[in-house]
Amino acid sequence: VMSGKDNFNGDEKEDISATKRVEILELEDIEKEYILVDARLELLKQDKSNSVGSGPTPGADEMVGLLVNAGMYDKALTICQLFGMKLTSVFDSLALRCVNLAKSCSHSTLADSTTLTQAWDWLKLNDLPTPGLKESSAADSAWSLLQHYLRVHEDSTAQLHRTVTVRLLSQGFPLPSWMIKSYKELHWSDLLRRYVDYDQLEDAVVLTVEYVDALLWTYTGHDCPEFNLKVTSHRQHKKLMNTLSSKYSNCKNTLIAKCQ
Repeated sequence: VMSGKDNFNGDEKEDISATKRVEILELEDIEKEYILVDARLELLKQDKSNSVGSGPTPGADEMVGLLVNAGMYDKALTICQLFGMKLTSVFDSLALRCVNLAKSCSHSTLADSTTLTQAWDWLKLNDLPTPGLKESSAADSAWSLLQHYLRVHEDSTAQLHRTVTVRLLSQGFPLPSWMIKSYKELHWSDLLRRYVDYDQLEDAVVLTVEYVDALLWTYTGHDCPEFNLKVTSHRQHKKLMNTLSSKYSNCKNTLIAKCQ
């Protein structure tokens, strides 16, 4: 007689209930899960009423949004890099905070104490590049943080400089001198386009003239670090001048069209 534990061949059946599903996690997956849980705990530490405390742990996209809203830019950037996400949303948010804070401080001789307290609250959640400087204002510290991030995270595409520039100019706020300097060295023509896009025509003309002077300077046998230009041969110089002539012509036509 065949028992319930035997199959048709008389062999004992495999105990299916005893088999277990084994899920193999790589170290990278564990690290990602850990950083999301850690970010969740940090958010709850700052605000116990935060809705992030209920339900499953938010995904990377949502978590970055929550961290940015809380001013935790260090952690937001860490998650973006770990999950291969773009950093533009983080820089756009910080740039807007810098503008609002600068405007708040400039509208009165003594900025609202609540505004400053809130600013220092989120600033202290990040690793400030100049810790312990009591003479630094909240606005100065915010700009320093933005400058530090640009220095560390920017690449040859100038995407982050572009993001910050668009945010500042769209708010009618002038670019800081340190940012103009780094943008010129990284991608001057992109800065020129942003000036033209936002009707900063005088700045566009000044930038173009500065570049022409720098280009001519390299032809005399000198480098020009301001625009990251190296000494060029006659052939290279001729090619650069042709390129510049084309860019200048396009810029000139755009300026004329905007002025009409």
